[in-house]
Amino acid sequence: MNFQNLDYFVTTATVKSFTKAASRLYVTQQTLSGQIASLEKEIGYKLFIRSKPLELTKAGEIFFSYAMGLLRDYRKMQAELTHLDERMDNTVSIGIPYPGAIQRFTKLMMSTSRNMLIPQIRFVEMPGDDLIEGLRKGSLDLAIAHFPENDPAFVCQPMFEDEVVLLATDELLQNTFGGAAEAIIREIHATGNFSLLKSCPYIRSKCNNIVAHFADRFMKENIPAPIINAEADSFDAQIWICRSGAAFSFFPRRITSDALNRQDLFPFHVFTLGESARFTVHYGYRKGTPRGPALEDFVQRVVTARVEPDAAGK
Repeated sequence: MNFQNLDYFVTTATVKSFTKAASRLYVTQQTLSGQIASLEKEIGYKLFIRSKPLELTKAGEIFFSYAMGLLRDYRKMQAELTHLDERMDNTVSIGIPYPGAIQRFTKLMMSTSRNMLIPQIRFVEMPGDDLIEGLRKGSLDLAIAHFPENDPAFVCQPMFEDEVVLLATDELLQNTFGGAAEAIIREIHATGNFSLLKSCPYIRSKCNNIVAHFADRFMKENIPAPIINAEADSFDAQIWICRSGAAFSFFPRRITSDALNRQDLFPFHVFTLGESARFTVHYGYRKGTPRGPALEDFVQRVVTARVEPDAAGK
């Protein structure tokens, strides 16, 4: 087993098609199928039900969750090791909390770096709290994250407001409540009585970020003894499990618009959670870390640039 095989598996599970995954990975479908077959042989379980679209087996679902965590840690390790060789160059390492952040902010980043002595911008994905720690340790130059309030170690500027929402599929609610599902959905929307979901299975996030912290607090206050049937350490794994109808969970609202297309959103009920669920995402960097005039200029331009509505995804 190697990280390339894990990447092949996760990509295939995400797009649910060998053809689409092979195109995205720039390999032949025969090569991809061979790698997946080799992986299945090694672990001793079938990972996919060969249908259209592809479906994960029970073993595949378990393997997917662990594969996402292994790849995340591997990429984090790669980022930190690579940064050792970059301390004297002009590369800017930007930490992001989830892949959709790249789509939202690449245009702004690239336009900011135009005509500057910066040969490369490197994006590093990791959980929010890990981004802050990466800035503290110097493995990142910039981060897009929810920063601790009034921390004198950082210079940061607000980018946009976001909020945590709860997602549950029609399938999950129908399986749990049967004919009473529509009435319960209406009551939750009208009264905010989320204790009505106490009979629904819940997927808990193991991410180290503001969404996971909020979800833990919210569940403790509203559903103190939840039925936890899964845990996941990435938004991708959470979304996949939640979308399958196996459990409900919590996400940043922008994740629901970035990671799920209109067809995917159709079976979901999106429950808003009030003022306490809202938070601000910032650009930020550690004081005293910009490396040379070019990087200092870049940091100053980015953190003080106005984020236009289309760049912020509004």
